Amino acid sequence: MRASTYTILMDVWAFPFGTVILPAPMAYLSAVQKLADNTALFRLMAVAWIVLSTLVLAWPRASDLFVERVIRSIAWLILLKYLFVLCQIGFIR
Repeated sequence: MRASTYTILMDVWAFPFGTVILPAPMAYLSAVQKLADNTALFRLMAVAWIVLSTLVLAWPRASDLFVERVIRSIAWLILLKYLFVLCQIGFIR
């Protein structure tokens, strides 16, 4: 997967959350609590981000631009974050 496609997917994922948190922060917090209680959905989300991050890291770099290096660094951070999350909730032992 190209880094630009990964960036678009991150933006599409973050847009609904960003538009909700500004006008109704308490509704956003209650939705996050419900998501945290639903471990199956949380695991599915974590596995999806691990797969997407792995796909962008497996794709060879198209250029040596600073922006692409930043996106690949973010992909590494997201990959490590969700691997850690899956270890914490007992999905990976």
